[in-house]
Amino acid sequence: MAKRIIALLLAAGITVTLAACGGDSTVDTSSVVDTSVVESVVSEEASKPTESKEESKVESKVESKVESVVSSKVEQTTSSQPTQTASSKPQAGQPSRVVGTGSTGNKPTGDFGGAINQSSSDNIKAAIDLSGLKIKKGKSVVDGLDFGGKTFTMAITEEGQYHTQSFNRTVAAFEKQFNCKIKTESFTFADYNKQVAQRLSAGKAPDICFVHGVNFPACAIDGMYNDLTKTISQGDIMDSNNPTAGGLDMNKTSYFVYKNKIYGTCNFNSCFPYVIYYNKKQMADAGFSGNKDPRVLAERTNNWTWDFIRNLGRKLTTSDVYFLSNSFTGRGLPLSFGGNVTSVSKGVYKENVTSKQYMEAMKFMQSLTHGNGAITEPRDSAHAYNSYETLLKGGVYLWTEETSKYLDISKEVKSSTAFGRDLKNLEITTMPLGKTNTKKAYPTGWLTAIASGKGTDPRVAVAWDVFRSGYQDPVKGDNEMDDEDQAFVDGLLKGDICCEVGCFGTSDMTSMSLTEGGVIQKIVKGDDVTKCVNEVKDQITTCIKQTMKK
Repeated sequence: MAKRIIALLLAAGITVTLAACGGDSTVDTSSVVDTSVVESVVSEEASKPTESKEESKVESKVESKVESVVSSKVEQTTSSQPTQTASSKPQAGQPSRVVGTGSTGNKPTGDFGGAINQSSSDNIKAAIDLSGLKIKKGKSVVDGLDFGGKTFTMAITEEGQYHTQSFNRTVAAFEKQFNCKIKTESFTFADYNKQVAQRLSAGKAPDICFVHGVNFPACAIDGMYNDLTKTISQGDIMDSNNPTAGGLDMNKTSYFVYKNKIYGTCNFNSCFPYVIYYNKKQMADAGFSGNKDPRVLAERTNNWTWDFIRNLGRKLTTSDVYFLSNSFTGRGLPLSFGGNVTSVSKGVYKENVTSKQYMEAMKFMQSLTHGNGAITEPRDSAHAYNSYETLLKGGVYLWTEETSKYLDISKEVKSSTAFGRDLKNLEITTMPLGKTNTKKAYPTGWLTAIASGKGTDPRVAVAWDVFRSGYQDPVKGDNEMDDEDQAFVDGLLKGDICCEVGCFGTSDMTSMSLTEGGVIQKIVKGDDVTKCVNEVKDQITTCIKQTMKK
C-alpha cells in the first residue's frame, strides 16, 4: 500500500520546470489562420454596437447557449431562454430533493437491468456497464435519516472550495437536517491518501472523504474506503432529465468503481470545467474591450479557436508580457482536443497518449510554447507552473485553469494594481476546442467523489453527496462567482465533457509524471512529438498494470 500511495503523491504534488526555447515548430502551417483573418474578425466585431458587460453576460449565460459556447458557432444570444422556470427551482436555502417523505422527485428515465435510472447518453459515458452494479430499489438514504446527535469527521483539503461561507452554510444545513455534527479536518492535497491511511491505521478514519480522480483506483485497491454499493438505493439516483434537482450521477460515479463495487459517489457537479481567466482592464488597454472582449468573441463568433488565439497571441506577446499562461499545457489543452492520458472502457484502462487527439494536442502545444512564435510563458522559477501570480502582475493576458480556482484568485485580485484592485475586472471565458474533439466534449478537471473511510458509517457520506447536490445556498459569498458567471459555468457541464480518468503508477513513476514531467518537458524544447509520445506509451501501460495488480 505504501508504494502505491507514494506513487500517487508523486502525481498529485508534481511541479514541472520547463523552458520555451528557440527553434522551428513541427505543426503543419496549413492549419494556421492567416493573421489578416484575426484583424478582419476584430474589425467586424468592433463595427457592432457595444453592449455593457451586464447586457452581454445576461443574454449569453443561459443554458440553451451551451452548444454555441462550446462549439463557438455564430449565434445571437437574444433568443436564448433558461431551461428551468422559476417555479421549478428550489427555494434558496433548501434542498431541491424532497427529504424525509419517502419521495426523491426522481422518475426513472431508463432501466439498465433494473439498477439505474440514468441515461447512457448523459454528458459523460459510463466507465463500466452500469447494470452490473445491482443498485437496490427503494427510498433515498436521506429519507427520514436521523443520526441522533452523533459527530462525524469530514476530511477537506486546503483548496478554496472547502473554505467558503457557502460551503460552511451547506455543512450547517446538513447538520440541522440530519441531527448531527460535522467536524472538519484539513488535509493537504498532495498527502491526502497518505493522511487518510494514517487515520485508518490509528482507528480514526474520516467519515466523509473527498477522493480526487488522481487518487483512484489505488485507494480502493488498498482498502482505504467502504464499499458503498449496498448503501445506495435507486431513490438516491439523479434524474438525468433534471440534474439540478440533485442526486447521484451514476455515470460519473462509475469512474470510482473497482471490481464492481462503488468506492466513491459523484453528483452532476463533481468536476470543474477549465476556463480562461483574464483581466478586462488589461485586455481593454490592448484594444480588446466591448465587442472585442474575449468573452464576447467566444460567444458571438465562430473564430474563438486555438488558431485564432495563437495568431492573436503572436501579435500581443512581448518580451515582458506573454499571451498565455503555462498552467493549461499538461492537462487542459489535450482535453480540449478530446485527448486523455489514459482512457477507460467497460472498466478496462488503457494508455491513450498515442491517440490522434492527444498527439495533435501535443503538436499544437509545441507551436504555442516553442520557437520564435511562442506565446506561452516558460515554466521556470520566474513563471511558476500552475501559478496565477503572473496574471495578477500583468505578466500574461490569459490564464487557464479549473473554475474552482476562482475562489483563490478573486481574493488576490482585490489587491492587484494590474486589476485596478477591482474584482469586476476579473472575467472568464471558454477554452477553445481542438479540431480533433469531434464530440465537442468540454474539458474539465478530475472528477472528485465522496467516499466513506473504512469502518465508518457509510450512510453519512452518501447522504452528504445526495444532500449537497440539491442544496441551494441562500447567500453569495464575497469572493464567489456571481449568479450569472455561475450559470455560465454550470452550462458548460450540460453538454458532453472530457476529463482525466484515473492515475496509475509504480514506486518510481506515474502516468502524470511521464506526461507532464516527461513528454511535455521535451516537446516544449522542440523534440519530435511522435518520438516523445511513443517513448512513454509502454511505461504508462506498465503503470496501469502495476496499479491494477492485486
